[in-house]
Amino acid sequence: MRLFTSPPWRWCLGLLLSALTACSSQKPPTPTAECVVTEAAVEPLRSQMSAARAYHTATLLPSCLVLVVGGARGDTPLNTAELYDPATGTWRDTGHLHVARSAHTATLLASGQVLVTGGRGRQISTNTAELYDPATGTWSDANDMRGPRAHHSATRLPSGQVLVVGGNGGPIDPPPATAELYDPDTDTWRTVGTLTTSRVDPSALLLPSGQVLVVGGGPDNTTELYEPASGTWTTGRMKLLRGVRAA
Repeated sequence: MRLFTSPPWRWCLGLLLSALTACSSQKPPTPTAECVVTEAAVEPLRSQMSAARAYHTATLLPSCLVLVVGGARGDTPLNTAELYDPATGTWRDTGHLHVARSAHTATLLASGQVLVTGGRGRQISTNTAELYDPATGTWSDANDMRGPRAHHSATRLPSGQVLVVGGNGGPIDPPPATAELYDPDTDTWRTVGTLTTSRVDPSALLLPSGQVLVVGGGPDNTTELYEPASGTWTTGRMKLLRGVRAA
């Protein structure tokens, strides 16, 4: 599990403010109205979420609402989700996950839906995935990943597919040194190569070339580069060993 070096509320607020800031710089997958930021949104602590949570996700939707999913309160994983409206500075519930989870990923798809993958239950990681539809505010099951994982990364590729990398595996299995690719058009997963080393909480960044750079989270200073055109990995090295991701 990751350790916080600042109070959990400050970490949660940072996620929210980062999502709101990104609204002005990210191109949404579907047309949307301009975001209206009010005084209430400038000071979001005036409004509170319905549940305290950590190890959750925050995703900016095309509507500029912010979807907060899952997480944990103490040792208890949560199956709730909430929407923050920057135009009013208010929160509202938006359905329940089918599987309670923390340390999962949430990825905005080209369709405007949000893919939630993996995460940790009360004791073990899960291989389940779910889809959130903002148009209806409902959740549906996606096909399961090939293996359980939590504290992994998920990156949407230019093709619209989602690359999932690393993480923690089962209770007695070592962290998987594997990657999987999700195709939202067919709701299917496939394995795409093997990493040089297991990685927990890696950083994965989509480059302008369409490649994905994966850094940190492993026992050494190696880095890996995924080439979507060929489905292959190449290895490099950072100057320093780095652990828990900061990006």
